[in-house]
Amino acid sequence: MDWAVDRKVGTLAIGDVRDVADGKRLHTKEQQKVSSWSHGKMRQYIEYEAAENGIATPLQNEACTSQTCPVCAHRHKPSGRVYRCPACGFCGPRDGVGAANIRSKQMNGEVGHSGLGSIKYRHPVGRLAFGTGKRSRPTRRK
Repeated sequence: MDWAVDRKVGTLAIGDVRDVADGKRLHTKEQQKVSSWSHGKMRQYIEYEAAENGIATPLQNEACTSQTCPVCAHRHKPSGRVYRCPACGFCGPRDGVGAANIRSKQMNGEVGHSGLGSIKYRHPVGRLAFGTGKRSRPTRRK
């Protein structure tokens, strides 16, 4: 919360996950994990801290946020934790794509308008590039 206060953030959009497991039939272990998930407590804590600092916390529907490219708005259901857009080539972690699209929904009313097209990373997040965390392959010495 200090980060948001230091940057004078006025609104902090939160993904609405209150009905994430309603009407779904999951396997027993998956159902136990979802039912014991304490997302409500985390949301209440964030809302409380934000209210203390004068920051609004609207809830945003998370539908299609991790399936839509934040650069070109192309919708594609990825497999795995990495989102790769087949239309424009954007690549990023699905959680980051979802967060960017929740921000886009809050600011522009729709997903895919986050302005991420010009962002370049020196090192990709995690071990996406050849298992090293670096952008290029290590050089081989003979």
